[in-house]
Amino acid sequence: MDKKLNRELMGYAEECLQNSACPLYKKDGNLSSYYIKGNSFGSAYSTDYSFFIWGLIELYQATYEENLLTEAVTLNRKII
Repeated sequence: MDKKLNRELMGYAEECLQNSACPLYKKDGNLSSYYIKGNSFGSAYSTDYSFFIWGLIELYQATYEENLLTEAVTLNRKII
């Protein structure tokens, strides 16, 4: 994959995290299980947390933005 495409894909991932992830968080800091048309519903299961954490770690490895790793660790502690 060329560098331009990699940068573009990382930009999409970061934008998605900023715009889509925030509504997944409930007021108590836990994740909801799904998000539809501006509303989040249900309580997330351990697999929901696991895949979200995995995505945060993957994005961290691509960008080295420490806040992503910090958030992954925080969410991981909630499910252990």
